[in-house]
Amino acid sequence: MILMIAPLGATTREYKTDVLSVLSGEEFGGCMILVNTMNKALNCKKGAPKGWWLSLDCDGKYGATMNARESVDQATMSMLLKRKISVLIDDREKIDGYCVAQQTILWR
Repeated sequence: MILMIAPLGATTREYKTDVLSVLSGEEFGGCMILVNTMNKALNCKKGAPKGWWLSLDCDGKYGATMNARESVDQATMSMLLKRKISVLIDDREKIDGYCVAQQTILWR
């Protein structure tokens, strides 16, 4: 049996949530999304009164920039179609204090 153990204090969660906004620019890893569902179990900077900003890491600090751009596309579609998106967040990966969404999945 193989056990995977995260470092003490690290939390990984998956949330099915609405995307309220998509942001791109020079800061916060190059692109971010504003989601309305998370909880305080994650050690993430909130940054908005009605939701949490998550970096999608378009600059490629934690992963491939192509994956991040696909996440931006999925988040944009989620927002425009008013469909939920799943985001996987590990609070060890942060850019400027904001957690990085490692994976996004657009729900039908």
